[in-house]
Amino acid sequence: MGLFDRFRFKKKELKEDDEVLNQSLSSINKELERLKSQKCTTIAGSKVCVTPLTHRRKRKMPPKKIKRSTRSRPAKKSKHHLAKHQQKRKQMKSEKDLLKGALHDLDKELRSLRSSKRHFENRSQDVSSELDSTQNREVNLRNQISELMKKEALLIKRKNSIKDKMNTLDKRIEKVRTIERELRDVR
Repeated sequence: MGLFDRFRFKKKELKEDDEVLNQSLSSINKELERLKSQKCTTIAGSKVCVTPLTHRRKRKMPPKKIKRSTRSRPAKKSKHHLAKHQQKRKQMKSEKDLLKGALHDLDKELRSLRSSKRHFENRSQDVSSELDSTQNREVNLRNQISELMKKEALLIKRKNSIKDKMNTLDKRIEKVRTIERELRDVR
């Protein structure tokens, strides 16, 4: 496996990790939207009913105080009514606590997903910058190789021309030797 194959493989792994992160974020967002749209949901095995923010009840203005001395006192509320009211408060508090816990868990999960997404983005940027630098290095090395091949071709041509010259010189030397022998024989 070559250097570039390893980088391509790493880049492919990072893309797959990004896809997994994006899928989990989209599923969490869908779940949040679904929870917001529902009036009732179950959290930790208990049924929780929440009124959406768009359907808030209007607060009633307190009645104006009348300054009369003859005003009668309001009737005391019964113990049954107070107990029922306290029970509703406890139920609302437990529901709020469950929702706060769920929102806290979702927030924690979103933070961890964002940090891992940043980590993968940084890693992919590092890998892409390394890939760019190695590609630039590859281009430089190819240029050097092509220059060396040109020099090699010139050297081969010179070598062949020198061989040809040597062959012609050898032939001339041989002719000179044969002429020299003939001259010796003639004397």
